[in-house]
Amino acid sequence: MLNSQAVSSAARVLLPIALMTLAGCKSGAYIEAAGKLRMTNPHASLEYVGRCLEGDPENQEAIDLLGEVSKIIGEQHEAKVAEMIAAGNPEEALADCDRVIASAYLVRSMPGGRQIPHSEDERNRLAKSAAEKFYALGVKHQGEGNHREAATALVRTLGFQEGYRDAQTRLDESQGQATALAWVVCSNAGDHPDLARIVVGGVGTAAMERKPLFLQIVESEAQATVRCIVEIQTLTFEDSGWEEKEDSREVTVKEKDEQGVIYNRKKTANWTVFTRRTSCKLTAHFKIEDIATGRASVADKAIAQAGDSAAFVEWFGDKEAVPKDILAMPNKVGDPKDGGVLGQECARAVADDLGQKLFQAFK
Repeated sequence: MLNSQAVSSAARVLLPIALMTLAGCKSGAYIEAAGKLRMTNPHASLEYVGRCLEGDPENQEAIDLLGEVSKIIGEQHEAKVAEMIAAGNPEEALADCDRVIASAYLVRSMPGGRQIPHSEDERNRLAKSAAEKFYALGVKHQGEGNHREAATALVRTLGFQEGYRDAQTRLDESQGQATALAWVVCSNAGDHPDLARIVVGGVGTAAMERKPLFLQIVESEAQATVRCIVEIQTLTFEDSGWEEKEDSREVTVKEKDEQGVIYNRKKTANWTVFTRRTSCKLTAHFKIEDIATGRASVADKAIAQAGDSAAFVEWFGDKEAVPKDILAMPNKVGDPKDGGVLGQECARAVADDLGQKLFQAFK
């Protein structure tokens, strides 16, 4: 039978061997995965090579594979760019270029001194080509009076190359032509004036926070081109009132008398748990109308719910018999949120939901 000293000595010898074996198994699995993916998905293959070299920086097989994968990425990228340019899609070629730049940075950070063959000025050339494409598209749409499509194309132009020709001036012009001036109003504000004020103000704020391209909120119908009509359809509030649940518990504890003799003593506690729950539900209808034609372009609704609860306990008797969860409860609390507070929470949630819908219509 081995003594503890022998076991400890064996562990000190075997543990490093076991860890080295485990590391070798993981490295082998990473290299195998990288090898399988090197042609079909070389960027993913590169990640597996990186994991291997992270644990074993001197793994020559991984370093050699890194060089092979880097070469494949460069060759495949060159072929993709030629194909995408021939198809008239420089923006797609630019996206692939960005991916190669990220992978090239990763390769440079790994051992072995390998690099992905890649032209330094390629990104600038592709960005310029993409800007030219979308600028021409924007000018075409603008000439045809399709200002929304023109603005969308010109935004992309400036995304590819800031300050490109007169793209910003043309964008401002088309955006101004295509922007809807929206007036938000509640059709039945008199029924719920406080909630209507929250919803009406919140819809516009929520929409504009999302930075729509073709929307501006105005203060009056006289300024507007579209009318956003909110109708509060249903508002319900429920209050359970304070509900009581009584319970008790008896335990046996060991105590010592004056002579030091241990004996069993029964201890009892009684308690009442008071709980109260409140909830509110608000449903609102929403539609967008063109003021000139009266035609509705969007019709939808939003539903929001909010709730609150409160609980406390009253107990008497022996503390040792009171369960821990009961002892942790407060012995006095205020009322849960009332209908006014919960209604406002619902109104804010409805406003955010409808604001999202308004943004979607004019983004």
